[in-house]
Amino acid sequence: MALAAVATRPTRQTTPRGSVQWAVNNFLLDARARNLTPETIDFYGRKLRPLTAYMEEQGVEHVESLTRTDLTGYLVSLQDAGKSGSNVYTHASAARAFIGWLAENDMLDATIARRFKMPRKGKPERAVFTRQELTSLLEAAGKTAQPERDVAILSVMLDCGLRGGEVGRTRDDDVDLNRILIHGKGRKERWVPISPTTRKAVQKWIKRRGESEWLFITVRNEPMDRQTVYKLFRRLGEVTGIDPCYPHMMRRAVATSWIREGGDTFTLQSLLGHSSQTMSRIYVQMADETVQEKHAKLSLVEKIRRGGRG
Repeated sequence: MALAAVATRPTRQTTPRGSVQWAVNNFLLDARARNLTPETIDFYGRKLRPLTAYMEEQGVEHVESLTRTDLTGYLVSLQDAGKSGSNVYTHASAARAFIGWLAENDMLDATIARRFKMPRKGKPERAVFTRQELTSLLEAAGKTAQPERDVAILSVMLDCGLRGGEVGRTRDDDVDLNRILIHGKGRKERWVPISPTTRKAVQKWIKRRGESEWLFITVRNEPMDRQTVYKLFRRLGEVTGIDPCYPHMMRRAVATSWIREGGDTFTLQSLLGHSSQTMSRIYVQMADETVQEKHAKLSLVEKIRRGGRG
């Protein structure tokens, strides 16, 4: 009987030592040891998955056999797959950090790491929700399996301009009477005011949720993370027909609305948790583009020229 038991015991699957996947696993382990933020580690993990898959397809069995041609081919494969310029750039950024780490640990020729060429960043596509789309999303959130939670999440994001990952890092005791403590990127914290409407939505959710360390939790009583928030928006997009539909569009909507309504960029910087004015200036540009689009449609002189139509 003992022999039979041993024979049927499943064998443990291990990643071959020295393979690209093995090296990525150790790179991520080292990132944890260096106390990098969970968001940074998650970024590296997501962006390096296509790299390991590509190298496996190309028959690169050992990380030390990586060449500049392999890395160039990987970037071209991303472009051929239809990735935007900014998307390819973020994948290349993760690859650069990875091969730099390989070189530092004598797993790759340092010359390859030094000569790794970053692609042009390209202009990112910055989609923004319209006011009508925001109304539709809030209405759809009120009809989900957890309407109190989902309405509260959208209300907080729309009121405070939260990133998707910041939703899951908010604890129950971070909510004050008229403000909320946000745990931002790089372990930076900021207090952000909340409106009476948002406060009521949050209180309604807390009453429905019961006791919990975290403000927003899943049906399994686990804190929500970036991926669960992203999935929520994807479901809402499917219901409402809004495409694209992802969390950061909410943040952009907050920023561009703030600018159009006359808000100053320094307060916006504090509200959104930016370390510099760079992103605020981008939001100003986005708000200006929205004004230009509306002006093109509503220009009085253009309507007169067209004979008063519209």
